[in-house]
Amino acid sequence: VGALAGSTVMLLTFPWFICITYGRVPLKGGKPDFAGKGPVGCCSGGISYLKAIPANCKIMLLTTVLYFVVQGPASKAEMSGASMAEQSKIEHTPALIGLIACIVAFVGYLAYCVWDATEDKELASLIKGIEKKQIALNAALDFIFRSSGGEKEQSLMQTKQRDRLRVICKPFFRKYDKNGDKTLTIDEVPPLIDELGLNASPRKVRAEFEKQDVDKDGKVNFDEFVTYMFDTMQ
Repeated sequence: VGALAGSTVMLLTFPWFICITYGRVPLKGGKPDFAGKGPVGCCSGGISYLKAIPANCKIMLLTTVLYFVVQGPASKAEMSGASMAEQSKIEHTPALIGLIACIVAFVGYLAYCVWDATEDKELASLIKGIEKKQIALNAALDFIFRSSGGEKEQSLMQTKQRDRLRVICKPFFRKYDKNGDKTLTIDEVPPLIDELGLNASPRKVRAEFEKQDVDKDGKVNFDEFVTYMFDTMQ
């Protein structure tokens, strides 16, 4: 069991180490700045992660509860000084409860995987439609709103909905980023304003660009773009 646990931890941490070491980008305001360039120090860079990481961590922690269902009574019986036969008898009921709990947890985990895969398929279909220019920006934002149950403030800002919004925004951001420098300038913003159904007059374009450019550096990075898309849904 120890060898299995050790190898599992190694398989989990080794890819994570590679991702952090070779995928890190400069931090800006405590968040990864994927538009940033230049050398990244050990403590001055980082990466972002999707919803699967914290979700799977919580699942792994919950599995330890099943372990203690059996191990708790077993340890108590062993410390009581009972014979092996008596310990075995004491552990019968906890072992049965543990078995049932593990089966229920396993079935629940399978149900969660099916549900999560269904959501991923819907999102993948949406992204495919966006890349083929079959789905407009407003329709994509409406999908996010409907899939979050309409609870924008309490649901969308949670990690899962935020990740989905980021995924949906990526192909749109690439479309508006004409020169491919991973930022939007004021000259690249008019098509975005027009697609949102707003009047793309020079004054309106300037006003909307200033809303997006939170750090006032004259450019809109991807994180600022996502935040602007969320504010647009209010």
